[in-house]
Amino acid sequence: MSEVLAKVNGIDITREEFEIMKRSLGKEILKKLQGDNAEDGLLDEMINQKMIYFDAKEKKLDETEEFQKQLEILKENLLIQFGVNKIVEVEPITDEEKRAFYEEHKNVFVQSGEVEASHILVDNEALAREIYIKIDKGIPFEELAEKHSSCPSKSSGGSLGKFGRGQMVPEFESVAFALEENEVSVPVKTQFGYHVIRVDKKYPQQQIAFDLIEPEIEATLLEKKQHEQYVKTIEELHKKYVVQKLK
Repeated sequence: MSEVLAKVNGIDITREEFEIMKRSLGKEILKKLQGDNAEDGLLDEMINQKMIYFDAKEKKLDETEEFQKQLEILKENLLIQFGVNKIVEVEPITDEEKRAFYEEHKNVFVQSGEVEASHILVDNEALAREIYIKIDKGIPFEELAEKHSSCPSKSSGGSLGKFGRGQMVPEFESVAFALEENEVSVPVKTQFGYHVIRVDKKYPQQQIAFDLIEPEIEATLLEKKQHEQYVKTIEELHKKYVVQKLK
């Protein structure tokens, strides 16, 4: 039997009811509730709602015409949603269906190439060219980054870590992806200034394994199957019922 958390007019508010209410609310709403903590606030609100319910029953608000109209609207909407849920009850997606979809769309399930790069950012081209020449002469990239770069990455030798396409400004990205590993670029101008870029490692495009993408495939196929079932049912209902659009 579920734990009783409170009583209002002798009626229990149970732990089960409390957890159901809790699951129905988002974290942001829970934060706004009054009380020592979110759970105390939620229980207080459930008590408030029980009292409002008893007060409304005492005033016979449930017998008013206005309430009955709203109740019918709610019942209709609930029945519609229940009906939709029944329509989209379809057979589970089989392993064969998922595997076939993966093979058919294999070119889509590809992880784009990435690079791991470092850079030195300065505000004028002359200094950037001077830095490039010093690197070419063997002065460590990391040392020059720490000394000259205006980017916070200077503290880690200019390292920007790993990134894919679309994560950097176009001018920077095009050069970074064109460089070979350990190759250093001539100064590259972007909206931020002048960069000297070094590619530390390249990660080529690769196929995403079926096991990693299987949940996404299953969700896609389930949504497709449900949509097809919904459309088919609506077409059948149009044959069954007379529909008149007046506008």
